[in-house]
Amino acid sequence: MKPKIYALLSASTPGQMGGATEIITRKCKKCRRVLEESVKQLGYEFDFWSGEDFIYMTPYYIVSERLKNELELRNLKGMDFQKIIVDTEEYFDIDEDAYSQTLPNFYYLNIKGQAKEKPIWYEIKDSGCDMCHMEIAPYKSDILDLIGEITQYKEVERVGELAKRQVYFESWQGEDIFRVDEKRRKEKRLLLLKSF
Repeated sequence: MKPKIYALLSASTPGQMGGATEIITRKCKKCRRVLEESVKQLGYEFDFWSGEDFIYMTPYYIVSERLKNELELRNLKGMDFQKIIVDTEEYFDIDEDAYSQTLPNFYYLNIKGQAKEKPIWYEIKDSGCDMCHMEIAPYKSDILDLIGEITQYKEVERVGELAKRQVYFESWQGEDIFRVDEKRRKEKRLLLLKSF
């Protein structure tokens, strides 16, 4: 029996990439599209924090120390972690309902697992570049709108409204957590095989 796949969605957290961020990229000389990138160091600057453990800073995932410890405890394969440099705006505040009144440590969740996805959430298009011949795969607007509503309003019960994602089984290498079609999209959603 093939394993069930879960999509991991992140809540909207006010903030932006911090000044300590160092990313090395290789771009197509003609269309300037990123062909490869590697993270040397990530930084995140918080405007406000209401207790989120999972943050999506396009196109990177950041997890709190609490979530990192939980993922490690579960012995999930397909990822590693790198501590990030956290900074705050001068008007930074923590929500009174946050699980901690001090900002925890955060880590870059480096997803190593890869698989190919059946194009249900997006459309495959030619980038039009005759040098890199890269395909692009923008998400369908109705999918993005629904994901936005679910994450913005924290309406987890609506996740069932999303079309079920499907991965080509033969492209999956056995990781518990993985990205799909990473090179086609800047919006890199990740998938995992265990619910928690």
